[in-house]
Amino acid sequence: MARVPEADLVVGGPTRQSIAPRRTGPTLWGSTTNKGKFLVHLEKRSKDAPWDGKIVELGPDVADNATQLTNLTRFREELGKIDFPADQTGFSPPLPAKLPADFHVAGTTACQVCHGEDCSSWSGSRHGHAWKTLLDKGSHVDPYCQHCHTTGYGLPGGFASLRTGSERVNVGCETCHGPSHAHARKPSIKTLYDARDRCVQCHDHENSPQFDYESFWSLIAHGEPAQEPAKTN
Repeated sequence: MARVPEADLVVGGPTRQSIAPRRTGPTLWGSTTNKGKFLVHLEKRSKDAPWDGKIVELGPDVADNATQLTNLTRFREELGKIDFPADQTGFSPPLPAKLPADFHVAGTTACQVCHGEDCSSWSGSRHGHAWKTLLDKGSHVDPYCQHCHTTGYGLPGGFASLRTGSERVNVGCETCHGPSHAHARKPSIKTLYDARDRCVQCHDHENSPQFDYESFWSLIAHGEPAQEPAKTN
């Protein structure tokens, strides 16, 4: 929460969506998200005018602030030292106390045994190289980023931490289809998740504001095509 000398102005956060400055009685207030993607820009049209403002998205036309870059570097250095386990973050999915023995991430290698062509398509997709995008930015130490760029984050056999999860980086098959140890052992056992429903777990409004299932699916299309229903006379 930040305040300015004038008592009628409050700027705070975080919220899930940015809120443009608005007045409630004598107080002007606004809020930004907690991911550092937006600012509340405040201004006065004249010395005696009341404060006004707007939400500004931090795009390429907004120069990086040297102090904030230093803070970000220190923050990431600290995250790398701590290496939070997935189950100590707020991004690990809640699980019941007792799980079936086969509720376990098998890994994409297990999928390749039967789904070689699909896995080949996956390896050339951005999902197959999702971890590299974090490495390039230095954000691979951040659990918020890890949970959408790894496989089975916080699940049995899935990505647990930097030091233990090297085999589960990238968005693998089980990110969308669910822990598949049982399916790999016995293919007649269906995978657990409805893959289509899983997209918006990571491609949400904040991270993928332009997400459209049909156009995005064309980039990773795999598996057998849907069967047309039989026509009847």
